[in-house]
Amino acid sequence: PLRYKRVYLSSFDEFERQVESIGLCQGDSWVPRLFVALLAAIAVGSLVIANVQAYKGRNVDKDYSESHHIFIAVFFLLETMLIGLPVLIAVHGDPSAYLLVRAILVSLLCAGILMPIFIPKLEEVKKDKATLTARGSMAIWV
Repeated sequence: PLRYKRVYLSSFDEFERQVESIGLCQGDSWVPRLFVALLAAIAVGSLVIANVQAYKGRNVDKDYSESHHIFIAVFFLLETMLIGLPVLIAVHGDPSAYLLVRAILVSLLCAGILMPIFIPKLEEVKKDKATLTARGSMAIWV
């Protein structure tokens, strides 16, 4: 089971009381680490398989396929993971930096998934709306 452990840092107030500490949950056994390793392996494997499938579908006609946009999103996920994980490991000892890096990574991952998929759709709607507006204005003059 996980247990909450508090580590007191060497900062004291004027009455010699410890004023700063760091707390975290830690497990005493190897089982939590095994589950994290398995989840990481599944995530990396899924990411690699998604990249391979998006690469294979790159030649499908763009009118019927979104594989190009999905490939960009999945490649961005892979790139963010390859850059972000070493940074997370590097700042693991500093809780403030660790929180900041995690927040930035989550924001980048969400934006990296949503933007390549939805921005082309919004551009297509804008283009269709402009085409319909042009046709409508032409119908008035005809």
